[in-house]
Amino acid sequence: MSISEVIKTHCENPDETLRLLVPARPSYLVQRHIFLGKEVQQFVDGDGVDGRFARLSGRTLSVLERISNGSYVTFGMDPHDKDASCTIARVDPVLLGIVDVRIRDPQPAIRVFGGFAEPDILVLLKWMPRAGLDFRAAAQLCRQEWDSLFPGHPPIYGEKVEDYVSKHFNIG
Repeated sequence: MSISEVIKTHCENPDETLRLLVPARPSYLVQRHIFLGKEVQQFVDGDGVDGRFARLSGRTLSVLERISNGSYVTFGMDPHDKDASCTIARVDPVLLGIVDVRIRDPQPAIRVFGGFAEPDILVLLKWMPRAGLDFRAAAQLCRQEWDSLFPGHPPIYGEKVEDYVSKHFNIG
């Protein structure tokens, strides 16, 4: 079974293991598909979100919709040397194939972790506050969840930004 078929199966699951994010204003020029795991679904829906992060829930949804509708994104290929304006960045160790979506404003900042199943198909599984974050541990935790959802289908790992997003990107 291909990873696309596995994703479809998870989306059709009554428990909504994964849910496709449908932007309020979809684009017909560039489409990226973002699938949300349960934890990220609950966060962007505001379900049980700690008061400190309540405003970030809506901001996160807005950023994810912008990515999904094909807006330009700055993609950080080097986890240790990236532009402060990066929207998506690879996380060390990069061989795990985990990336984070960076939500920096309003404070406190958070990171949303996941991986690309295919170019322009992003699956987001975990979110964590940025303050004091152990990125290596977060990447490993996210990869464990990825492997349980998609056995035999690792996330994309590539040397070029085009391995992750096909259009409308800047390298940061």
